[in-house]
Amino acid sequence: MKTKSTCTKCGKGFDRETRSLWGANEGGKRRQFCSKECSASYWRGVLNAKRYRPILARACAWCAKDFTPKLRRAAKFCSHQCSDKAKWQREHPPVERKLVCQSCSGEFSALGGARRKFCSPKCYRRYWTKQWRATHPGWRKKHDRKNKWGGTWIAALERDNFSCQVCGRVGSSEDLNGLIVHHLDGEGETRGKNHALENLQTLCGPCHGEVHHSLMLIRKEGKLFVKVGGKYLEVSEKPREKGE
Repeated sequence: MKTKSTCTKCGKGFDRETRSLWGANEGGKRRQFCSKECSASYWRGVLNAKRYRPILARACAWCAKDFTPKLRRAAKFCSHQCSDKAKWQREHPPVERKLVCQSCSGEFSALGGARRKFCSPKCYRRYWTKQWRATHPGWRKKHDRKNKWGGTWIAALERDNFSCQVCGRVGSSEDLNGLIVHHLDGEGETRGKNHALENLQTLCGPCHGEVHHSLMLIRKEGKLFVKVGGKYLEVSEKPREKGE
């Protein structure tokens, strides 16, 4: 008995015998091809697709660089050098050692024969910064004074001619003579951190103590003020006569 069917290879219709023909439908299997040539061509193409599949780029298992293997086998390394290094590491696993950090004196672990002296990059920078500051004391002091509060600290002193704005005590760039840069808003260096030049004033040590602990005397635009609460009241600098 014949039945209509379609060839899987060429797509032509053919009459399929219910009995075995060329061994294509043995065991009750359905015929897929119209001839032996279509069957051989189809399965040859399937085998070639598996055998000659495209070679894709991959990452080296040692150096992580992308490479395309020349051979059809599954290569893991981009070169013999990477393969030898990986083999040597497998045969000689690193040994963990206990070391002491030169900066923080804390213990840390290191693998292999690494000659590490610091436990972290932070300790490395801190150690060599201290060493450099110790060998350059003058430059460091000058640099800190120049860049304190973004440069407004030294600018306030230069604007006030290195003199106290209340009692007139005079200093210099080399010797401040007890001068202090005061914040007019009374917040100080740690609270508001308003380091604007308009908010700074040069005072000596005793006057700075009086400002913070008693009357809050402040000089603005050549006039003397006293801070009461949140207001500034002008104070006359003329000495009072008897009977006033």
